[in-house]
Amino acid sequence: MKTVAIVQARMSSTRLPGKVLKPLLGKLVLDHVLDRLRMCKLVDQIIIATTTDEVDDQLVTWCKKNNVVCFRGDRNDVLSRYYECASKFNAEEIVRITSDNPLIDPEIIDEVITLRRKSRADCAANNLEKSFPHGLDVEVITFQALDESNKNALKDFEREHVTQYVRHRPNQYKLVNLPSGGDWHNIRLTLDEDADRQLIEVVMRLLGNDLRFKDLIALFSEIPSLTRMNTEAREWHADYNKTENII
Repeated sequence: MKTVAIVQARMSSTRLPGKVLKPLLGKLVLDHVLDRLRMCKLVDQIIIATTTDEVDDQLVTWCKKNNVVCFRGDRNDVLSRYYECASKFNAEEIVRITSDNPLIDPEIIDEVITLRRKSRADCAANNLEKSFPHGLDVEVITFQALDESNKNALKDFEREHVTQYVRHRPNQYKLVNLPSGGDWHNIRLTLDEDADRQLIEVVMRLLGNDLRFKDLIALFSEIPSLTRMNTEAREWHADYNKTENII
């Protein structure tokens, strides 16, 4: 089975333009994402999936310069972008990663992949029931389920968010969730606002580049006031922070 991690990325973020190529403690945000993905034991290939917009030419140039495989597709129809990318590179199992999560945990990614394989699920994730910090999100979907989604999904949010067609049809698709063992989804470690960047930098300075989920939990348990650094950003993204029990 060929497992491909597809990282969706674009330069035209409205809240923090060009965030994926912004510096973050000596490296670019995208460098952190890729470095952590390369630590995964069960991922065979990593691909940046960006858009055909002219603004993303800069991202394509960066990928070429750094020997990173890049694919270009529709800006808004992210589902079709993923499907076409997965088809081109013969992916049988797709790991969906977003480029604004520089603290993704390679061990958790491997755990979600393992969970999907052992359960023979159509889709596995660690956020079907939200308990991990936002920013450690990972979804793994089979090519067959992605193909069916691309053919049948009609709603805008299903086309924009890739796995939503499958996630909202638990009677049709087998879904499995990896729990965190606690309730940590109030911690926001994704990059949408400058306040997010400041918090992520503080966390990385305290824990180092090779931090893992368990390190994050220990840190926020010791210093819970850290969550106040990006309160406004967390409130802006309130939909995510609502508990959503899909399965």
